[in-house]
Amino acid sequence: MTDYLIKRASVFSEDELAGNGLTGIPANWPVEKRNYIDIITDGFELISESDLLQLIADNQAAYDEWKAAKNPVDSQAYIINSVLMPAMAFGQSLINCTVAGNISLGITQAGMTSTVRIALRDINECLMSGSLYDAIAEARALPEEVKDGVFITNARILHCINKIEEYLKLPLSNNL
Repeated sequence: MTDYLIKRASVFSEDELAGNGLTGIPANWPVEKRNYIDIITDGFELISESDLLQLIADNQAAYDEWKAAKNPVDSQAYIINSVLMPAMAFGQSLINCTVAGNISLGITQAGMTSTVRIALRDINECLMSGSLYDAIAEARALPEEVKDGVFITNARILHCINKIEEYLKLPLSNNL
């Protein structure tokens, strides 16, 4: 097994680290490594290859945690607040508009509320959970027998698909 000389981040100032693009790395991070041993100079220490590999793994994990906390694109909170919640709000809004349209068309008086609700259950579940791509797939997969010609029509389904596509910044479909 090979021995190495390493210089850890802790021997550098914050400015030196930042100047070398090393902001956020743990103090134990092996910044410099030499695989030849001549004279141990300032800041270097002797370490075995297995210890070096373990040190790198430990510090990579610490760095990844730091990066996730600093970089909102990688964080769960960012995804929830910037992607999921808006998609869920959009989905609920689309459901509300569809329900309002059905009420205007007389769904209650026609006694079709339960029938339509059951037929659209999977689509609505996708919309409420923010699974908009799945909502498009479910809408396209609606069987012909549930399309009643008034409340569930190809034109109304395509309109909803186009609204989702618009939200997702996708090209609009011309047909189902």
